[in-house]
Amino acid sequence: MVMRLHFTFCVIMWFLLVVGGHITAPSLHRRPADVSIRSGRVQVEDMVISWTPSAFGGRAGPALEFAVTLRSLGEQEWAAVGFNSVPLMVGADMCVLYQTSVALPSSRLRAEDRFARDYQTPSIDERQDCWLQSVSRRNGSEHFRFRRLLDTGDPDDFAIRPGLSGSGPSGIYLVWAYGMVRHPTASMKRHLARGYVPVKFFAGL
Repeated sequence: MVMRLHFTFCVIMWFLLVVGGHITAPSLHRRPADVSIRSGRVQVEDMVISWTPSAFGGRAGPALEFAVTLRSLGEQEWAAVGFNSVPLMVGADMCVLYQTSVALPSSRLRAEDRFARDYQTPSIDERQDCWLQSVSRRNGSEHFRFRRLLDTGDPDDFAIRPGLSGSGPSGIYLVWAYGMVRHPTASMKRHLARGYVPVKFFAGL
């Protein structure tokens, strides 16, 4: 009698675990496939920033390709696009893009990976993870394209991933700035404009 009761109890528990697991599992856990990288676009002052998923990362992981259009300010412009979990320049991971006609041809097109540790010129990272694709000038605007892994693995870089804690959508703010100097590192504090905007890089959240 005891053996029969024990067997019945085990069967009931097995049934509850199996059926209950099938019912509750989808509501408790989301598969990674349910979250995908989304394209987007923002316009801030005289600059337009757009992004699309990129296969650039390959085995290193997912990546984004950014296109930055800045209304031409003259012949010496720089633009910065960065990422932070709060609406501040301090603590932002930045990709600084520039073209200058007064430099040597080999150094006219640059993308620098930098980190804003304080209210001063962002320091350049030892490891560079902003990959400039092209710079062109047409229709009165400067056009920059660059790529970046979502998570570079560099402690000085902001890891773009779903579920981040922060006050923006997905905890991410897009930090931006632009200016006009002979070399951006000489006077990046002299912004013509700067700011931040909350963005959502992932769909399905």
